Amino acid sequence: MRRARPLSQLVTAYTPLVRGSSAAERHTLEPRVIAQLAGTWNGTLFLSDSDRGTPFSLTQHPTWELYRGTLAFPKTLLEPADVRLLEASDTTFVALAGPYFDPDVQDDMLTLIEARRDGNRLWGSFCSRPADGPRHAKRRFVAFRAS
Repeated sequence: MRRARPLSQLVTAYTPLVRGSSAAERHTLEPRVIAQLAGTWNGTLFLSDSDRGTPFSLTQHPTWELYRGTLAFPKTLLEPADVRLLEASDTTFVALAGPYFDPDVQDDMLTLIEARRDGNRLWGSFCSRPADGPRHAKRRFVAFRAS
């Protein structure tokens, strides 16, 4: 299986899609908000309105001045992808997953996760694209805190 390139080489591929993506434009995340997001969120990704969904887990680990996580699709061939939090508040969540190698597309991929949050529920969209290419697909999801 091919290894994905480091995030530092690919993150600029998503910069035009992320508002406030430069260091000067990003705001400091509140520790209270980060604590509310920590843990495992189990969800379902829907490829279309008629799709029954693909299960996933989003595990988030707050650390000193850093917020990292892992996105995994246990019933697929995709390896877990690193997740970096870009923006969060009491009601919003924006993160970047990847790069990861997708054997179906045969390319390194990045996924922008944009969600609304209400307590222990996240819902929104995954927008995936090849790291070197145009938008690939935008899909909806819903997730609930597991721990």
